[in-house]
Amino acid sequence: MSTSQEVYGIMSLQELIFAGKGDIKADLALTGGKIVNVNTKEILKGDIAVKDGIIVGIGDISDKIGDDTNTIDITGKFASPGLIDGHVHFESSMLTLTHFAMAAIRHGTTGLVIDPHEIGNVLGKGGVELVLSEIEDLQSSVFVMVPSCVPASDLETSGAVMDAPTVSSLLYNDHVIGLGEVMDFPGVLDADPEKLDMIEEALVLGKRVDGHCPGMTGSDLAGYLCAGISSDHESLTYEEAIEKARMGMAVMLREGSAAKCLHE
Repeated sequence: MSTSQEVYGIMSLQELIFAGKGDIKADLALTGGKIVNVNTKEILKGDIAVKDGIIVGIGDISDKIGDDTNTIDITGKFASPGLIDGHVHFESSMLTLTHFAMAAIRHGTTGLVIDPHEIGNVLGKGGVELVLSEIEDLQSSVFVMVPSCVPASDLETSGAVMDAPTVSSLLYNDHVIGLGEVMDFPGVLDADPEKLDMIEEALVLGKRVDGHCPGMTGSDLAGYLCAGISSDHESLTYEEAIEKARMGMAVMLREGSAAKCLHE
């Protein structure tokens, strides 16, 4: 059984309660800013009290400020939960995961869902395991989707092949939350046994399966979704994205140098 110190860090559960009540004073107070509340979808003026790295109060925190509280004025700034990048191939940046995470956190992105497909294409399972070992020393929260299509197609010259047994073995890692984008949608629709073995293993473990199906609609989309695939980041038009969303798919929009999804 986990102790409260293991769950909350330095403080015991009792100390955490007392900090919330103001009986134990905060280490840090951020005052004068605007709080982005993602639960209520509001932006509210208020202060934030922090004790041992845990937020113990928002709004009026005057009862939580003591003589030793470090108060920082953030007037004119916004405070929000850390952003999560829901799908990224960090290797495209030509940075190691460590340096990519350091760059991302400076812009408020504290969580990364990575699909190390490119390092898998070059180094196979060993490359993915290198990435998994690097996560241990990072301050950011990094979640891994195991590459499902290495190589991406028969036309590609890759340094490795990751078959169903290889992919399945990686799915058991604690840092892995699912199977990476299933780009081989023809294989899914044709019920290719190798591809279905990967998907079934992920689903049996209670993990997610990411999709990749540009231009797919109608009955093909229904078949693809029936495989247990739950997301897509490759919609080409607004109508396509809405159809996918209405069928229960989590649709990711991209806006950057490589894709412009927001103009529609």
